[in-house]
Order: sequence, then C-alpha cells, then structure tokens
Amino acid sequence: MPSRRRRLVEAKRAGVAQLTNLGSELRNAREQAGMSQEALGETLGWRREKISRIENAQLRSATVLDLVAHSAALGLTSRAKVYPDGPPLRDVGQLWVSQRLLQRISGDWRTQMEVPLTLPGDRRAFDMRLSRDDVS
Repeated sequence: MPSRRRRLVEAKRAGVAQLTNLGSELRNAREQAGMSQEALGETLGWRREKISRIENAQLRSATVLDLVAHSAALGLTSRAKVYPDGPPLRDVGQLWVSQRLLQRISGDWRTQMEVPLTLPGDRRAFDMRLSRDDVS
C-alpha cells in the first residue's frame, strides 16, 4: 500500500510545478494582451503585488477562484480536474473488512481488487469483485 505521506510530498511538488506553469501562462497572456500588472490588478480589484506573486508562483494561498478570475480577466478559461493516480489508498478500516471477508469465503471464489467500471470514460473502480465458476 502506498504511503500517504509520500503521496502528499509528491503532490505538493507537483502542485508547485503546476502553480509555476500556470503563473507563466498567465504572465504570457497578460503580456500578449499588452496589459500591465497594475491594469490587471485594477480590473480584478487586487494590488499589483498579488498579480506578481501569482505570476511568479509565490502566492501559495491563491484560491481556485482567484486563478479562475485572473484567467477570465485575460480572456482565458481555467479548469481544474482530478484523476486517479497509482494504486488506491485504502484506509485501515477498508483493508480490515476486505481481509476479513477474504478469510471467511471458501476457496471456490476468485477475487479481483480495484476492478474498473465498464462505462466508457469512467475511471472509477469497484473495491473488490468476487466471482466463481459454477461447477455442474
């Protein structure tokens, strides 16, 4: 089972990289529009320093709403989406229930963990699937 702490550390690194890329994209869009940080700040009701800190990935407290507003003021659309990544993180309770169930069922059952749903484009999965071949 992957370490939650390791995943959090990796996620923070990825988040900083995403903020850096987004800041660069916002700065490039502002410059291409011929707009100063001061003018953009007036449009958004923000100080120039906030614009600068977002563009330089130094404002870690920027909210998704801030980033969407910043993008919209430059004629851009900003979206956020999450995706499953790597093996699932199960909590202790879920693991305990799964292990207990597996101990109680007979050997005729086959188990599969994290079975993807069969809906096109759906990345969710069942925690466990039990199946067995019926013997006549």
